[in-house]
Amino acid sequence: MPATYQCFLCRGTIDVTSDDAMVVNVHRRIAEDEWGDDWFVDAAKDTFRFCSQAHLAEYMERFPLPPPNAGVVDDDHMSVGDWVGCFVLALLLLALLVGAVSGLVGLVSRLT
Repeated sequence: MPATYQCFLCRGTIDVTSDDAMVVNVHRRIAEDEWGDDWFVDAAKDTFRFCSQAHLAEYMERFPLPPPNAGVVDDDHMSVGDWVGCFVLALLLLALLVGAVSGLVGLVSRLT
């Protein structure tokens, strides 16, 4: 069953095959080096759907933009959980490597 979308202004079902239908993304908190890009990685994004450009214009005239998404975190810094996860993964990989080397040494010693 295909998804149906509602217009943010009239709450009517949007005909996604129509040339009038549109999805509008508002990006905020864009990193300084991304202002010239077409694709924003670090931005807080709000998505709006409208059945026509007239409804987009009326909505933006009548309603202020919502506050930026609170769930956006700076991906440049690792949390404590990220560090612990990397440490545990490194220990598991080290144990796997030690097991593989000891198995190879045992195999070579049996063959010689």
